Amino acid sequence: MLKQHRIDSVVVPAGCTRYIQAADVSWIKSFKCKLQQFYDKYMLANQIPTTAGGNLKAPPLELICHWCVDAWQSIPASQIVGSFKLCGLTNALDGSEDHLILAFKEGQACAAGCELLQQAQRALASGTLEAEEPEMGVEEHAVDESDDDDEILAE
Repeated sequence: MLKQHRIDSVVVPAGCTRYIQAADVSWIKSFKCKLQQFYDKYMLANQIPTTAGGNLKAPPLELICHWCVDAWQSIPASQIVGSFKLCGLTNALDGSEDHLILAFKEGQACAAGCELLQQAQRALASGTLEAEEPEMGVEEHAVDESDDDDEILAE
């Protein structure tokens, strides 16, 4: 059924999801840092009103939205596009761009993975390994509850 709609499926092993999240791998840190700069500048330049309980009031929502737009625009489009290649999400299916995948680079978590992937691709092409379509229905997924937002693999 997936092939009819030209959809490729993948299996992401437990604990590997963070390697295919383009934002986390490439640009979310710079986005968050830019937002922090805007907030710090706001806090230094303004006398911030407090709530009845004595807590600082949040900046106006409209201002926060402007910060988000400006922070997003500060990230080069090439970095956004490249982040999908780093994660292997938009790479050519023939394996010609597997070397771009960050997790496969020397010193990264799955450095040996590129060779294993190429072996599987060769076996699939030769017919010694069959591609399986996943069963439709409820799937079980291992969920990593840890907060990895600040762990950036590449800038």
